[in-house]
Amino acid sequence: QHPDDNNSFNVSPVHDSNTIRVVSTVNDTILNLTGEGSLKGKDATFAVRSMLSDTKIDDFYVKLTFKLEMPWILVDAFRDIPQGETISITGKTNYSPDTILSADIVPAFLDGEPQRENEETLLFVRPVEIIEEEPYNRWTFKLDTYQMKEGSYKLVVRPISYSGPAVTVTADFSILKSV
Repeated sequence: QHPDDNNSFNVSPVHDSNTIRVVSTVNDTILNLTGEGSLKGKDATFAVRSMLSDTKIDDFYVKLTFKLEMPWILVDAFRDIPQGETISITGKTNYSPDTILSADIVPAFLDGEPQRENEETLLFVRPVEIIEEEPYNRWTFKLDTYQMKEGSYKLVVRPISYSGPAVTVTADFSILKSV
């Protein structure tokens, strides 16, 4: 909302200890948003937009559409890799492009869980940038398997520069004996 020419908000919220109201200073309209007889949800939204659309009110507003969702990371499917080959590993996410992801590769053991007790088991750590795209952002990095031994591995992708709720995704894969 912007006050426009008169530099005064003609529609504004008013709070007291028990109620929240939206008041028009131009036509004395009052909408109760809390308490008995108050408007809720879509009805409240429609009423406030109607107040702002009154021709006597010079305030203007911009209607925005947005989504609120929990963060997620997906890894695109990729095949087992012959030793010595370089492949691109890709995925999608709803994290913003200013978030940096970490791609860790660790050996997968019999229980399927990566072992992370010491740094020697961590084979590969790479910061991965997120690339802005619609409808979802994408990420990619190249994995050179030249120095990797034949065996089972786990890719672990997680955000490292994010202050909100963080998610981690994993993908199992194998390095195959080179032909």
